[in-house]
Amino acid sequence: MCWSSPGAGERPSVTLRRVLTGDLAMQDAPEAIRSWARLEIYTGAKAILAMPFSRRKSALQNIPESVRPYVQKEMIRLHNEKKARR
Repeated sequence: MCWSSPGAGERPSVTLRRVLTGDLAMQDAPEAIRSWARLEIYTGAKAILAMPFSRRKSALQNIPESVRPYVQKEMIRLHNEKKARR
């Protein structure tokens, strides 16, 4: 086992939780964890977009600062994708 990489020796779910809570920077996580985090970010972005417009800002404020830009970027991507299908 390689102990030099971030999250080495811990369960993948623990590493994912550290990324999503902002304890571990996304770019410092292994690629498999980043991929898993992108799925969670996508799910969160969809959930926020499903909220009434007035609640979206407060929902975004509850997301850790290090993860928030990823969620915002995904929300924009989903919004533009939906707009393009119209």
